[in-house]
Amino acid sequence: MGHGLTHGIGFAGLKFRRQNQSNPHPFNSAILELWYNGRAAIWHGAHDLGLNAGDRVLVPAYSCGAELDALVKADFH
Repeated sequence: MGHGLTHGIGFAGLKFRRQNQSNPHPFNSAILELWYNGRAAIWHGAHDLGLNAGDRVLVPAYSCGAELDALVKADFH
């Protein structure tokens, strides 16, 4: 791929990662991951934060529910 991205298939989505490019903050992080699917981004983000199955997670009372689906699949309460 000539545009500096590597890609791979993750949980419920396609993940892209930048390769050594100079970008403005916050996109200049070496661990920047771009996700095609928001549910997959939430699922992976929760695990990247160090949350484990069974942990309690607070979510807004007014939400569409898609973010809850990702958290339920990760076995959070």
